[in-house]
Amino acid sequence: SIPTHEVNRLNENDKKSNEAEGFCGGRSQMQNVHLLLRTQLLVYTRFPDDMNKYKYPVYQMLLECVKLPPSCMVAKIHPLSEHLEYPLLYPQRAGFIKTAVHLMCETCVLSPPNGEELVVEGAVQVLEKLLNFFIEALPQIDQFYRTNDHRESMKIVSFEIVL
Repeated sequence: SIPTHEVNRLNENDKKSNEAEGFCGGRSQMQNVHLLLRTQLLVYTRFPDDMNKYKYPVYQMLLECVKLPPSCMVAKIHPLSEHLEYPLLYPQRAGFIKTAVHLMCETCVLSPPNGEELVVEGAVQVLEKLLNFFIEALPQIDQFYRTNDHRESMKIVSFEIVL
């Protein structure tokens, strides 16, 4: 018989592996890409006058990173208990997405041709699906927090929508 604490640890590891769904290389690859994105964001925010001369070269990769994983591509949001298991709602994945979207915004603000490139690459559809997912998820997560008082113990992140 496996001790209860060991079962809980194994279940937690399953959830952590789920947070990187859709990433070739899993969680470690997602962490590496996140570090690269954070570095690029830092460069774009610290040196805007230098970076506005260049087109951002890897929008296709960036868009692949923020696409909804298969488990989130549903016509209707599942009941709350299942919904809270979606990989996009785990803090590490949510932080990754926030950084990627912030980088897209910064590159477009600094160089208008970047915005045109994003549209050509199909970013509008990808970002629309992502935004719709979070819009549908937020009221349910908020309801869960209010009814179950799990604010401190939940490992699900709440999202900021920055316009």
